[in-house]
Amino acid sequence: MSFNTKGGTGVASITAKTDTTVDLDTVSTTRPGYQFDGWYVGSTQYTGVTTVPAGGLALEAHWTALDQTITFDVNGGNATTQPADIIQVTDSTVNLNTVTAPTWFGHKFLGWKDAADTSYSGTITMPAGGLNLIADWQDLIADGVWRIEGDNIRISVNDLKTIVANGTLEDEILARSNAKAWNDATLEELHPLMVDTTELLSKATVGTYQVKISHEEQNQVAATLFNELATSELNTTINVEVFDNTETTLPATGQNYMELFGLGVGIVSLGGLVVLIKRFKLKK
Repeated sequence: MSFNTKGGTGVASITAKTDTTVDLDTVSTTRPGYQFDGWYVGSTQYTGVTTVPAGGLALEAHWTALDQTITFDVNGGNATTQPADIIQVTDSTVNLNTVTAPTWFGHKFLGWKDAADTSYSGTITMPAGGLNLIADWQDLIADGVWRIEGDNIRISVNDLKTIVANGTLEDEILARSNAKAWNDATLEELHPLMVDTTELLSKATVGTYQVKISHEEQNQVAATLFNELATSELNTTINVEVFDNTETTLPATGQNYMELFGLGVGIVSLGGLVVLIKRFKLKK
């Protein structure tokens, strides 16, 4: 009797005399990811104690492929964008291009890898034991692909109070500082920009204040809840100088003497000019 394991572990042939018996239940083989269904000749199964026929038997293993699972680890990305597990039988075809890529603020998804750093993409064969695929990312902030900048600005106390009253302080700071954030690879502008005016609002007096301008994930609370790692933030700090531009007005009894002196000189000069004109006319 010969045994074709069809991908399973090898089984040695059995040599026996015609009409003797062999217990095939004691002859087994294994194959990762498959269930062994028995020994067959064509569609006929041979099990248990079998009589050796004249000419012997050429037996083949039959197998059933078992379900395997591919799991996905977003590796710091937003857990709400984690792909669902893929469950298919061993050696079936899996198209990873149909898997929606996860997202992570401030990062670019580069593809899937396993723990051994082997990349997987496109069409693959489902391996026995399945796979755990880990998202590979580029940190756009750390690598300087995402950038942000803003100019230092000056603002008077009076202007600051008016702007605060109007509720437009953040917009004014963004406009006056020419703040912008952008993707240096695509030149795409990044929105929205946010301004931390906490210190400025708490004092609102003459002085120089550091103000942080940032581009953050809009739903920062959700990001904190669902991300394994801290959410990235793109930010820069500008100086906002608040100055006093009010003019001091003296009481009537304390007028500026230089102004009064200049006014007096002007009046005297005008009077002298009038006298000269009259004398000129009289001489004529």
